[in-house]
Amino acid sequence: MTPEFRHGEPLIDKGSFNHERFLHPNPPTSVELPPSGQTSPQLYKLLDSGEVNFGAKGFIVRMRYPETAKRIDTRFIQARLDYEANPQNEERKKAYRKAIAITGAYTYIRGMEVLRKDSTVDRDVVPKMMLSPSASLQLLEEANITEKDAVLDLFCGAGYLTFALATTTPQRLDAVDNYTIPHYRLPETMQRASEMIYTDVPDSLKPALTMPQFITEDCTKLPRFDNEEAEKSGFAHHYDKVFMHPPYGRESTKIMPEISEGDAFVLWVNALRSVRNANGGKGTVYSIIPEEWKAAIQDIREGVSVSDAIRKMYGELGKMKYYQFDDNRPKLSMPVDLENAADWTKQELDSLFRNSSHKALEETGMFGLDLHKIALS
Repeated sequence: MTPEFRHGEPLIDKGSFNHERFLHPNPPTSVELPPSGQTSPQLYKLLDSGEVNFGAKGFIVRMRYPETAKRIDTRFIQARLDYEANPQNEERKKAYRKAIAITGAYTYIRGMEVLRKDSTVDRDVVPKMMLSPSASLQLLEEANITEKDAVLDLFCGAGYLTFALATTTPQRLDAVDNYTIPHYRLPETMQRASEMIYTDVPDSLKPALTMPQFITEDCTKLPRFDNEEAEKSGFAHHYDKVFMHPPYGRESTKIMPEISEGDAFVLWVNALRSVRNANGGKGTVYSIIPEEWKAAIQDIREGVSVSDAIRKMYGELGKMKYYQFDDNRPKLSMPVDLENAADWTKQELDSLFRNSSHKALEETGMFGLDLHKIALS
């Protein structure tokens, strides 16, 4: 399948290409869209369906997250102008290649077609496992990944964030999930996405993505990375930067109905405990979670029981518009398996979050999301 371009055939001569398709993709012609920056069920249906072409999906993403698009476009245009002023300068070429990689992924990763083991495209389950392109970009900005970093992506799902991480060209990129990797052709999905997004980019400017290795493992029970068991599974001995996009409970019930919001919160904390132990207490974790979770973290650090902290969190969640709908309200009555938090202690959690910070993300849609940065020690 070849993407449809806005300005005719792609240009491949003299190191140039049709960069306008990254910045101004062609809109869908057969549907009426909501105003820029707004969302609707129709938008997500279009993005996850085969009803609109590749370029139109890019247009919808940019319309959905206009402020993020402005920010990324400013960087792309500056990198392009710097390169064109002196195309022989290797540093400028490198910066332009990275700008091409990140801008292309931002515009088109939401249209990535994820392949099942039988090579059919999953348009139902895996699109619900992703961070938005806007959240992914803000995550990359905060993490500032370098080519010397070994990067670990936990709860990688279908690989949407993994692909974004690949554009930053870390020294190594490993992606872990216990559910998707046995059931999907993720390496082939990544390769197809790369070919489609950068199809007309000449070889001299083709992004040098760090293609990930996919590892099937329970993110809450990771082996120590410095031992033989982990090496056989494919892990590095140590990771500089770790990314976690766990299920949120509210939306993940469409995929795993048994997971409540409280279960999702407990899963996230246990994954943090697991990776700290596995990584030898070093490195930095970057994780995007619902804003309501941070109060529960603080309560537990202050000695409030897990059950009381989650009960209080549910009280706040009940005020959300999302939980006012009849289909969603019962989710706050789902039981929480507190056995998975039975060995938590105030001391351990206080230590885990001692060197942490958080900030609200922009353009997050229906849910407020916080980016947590946690220095492991």
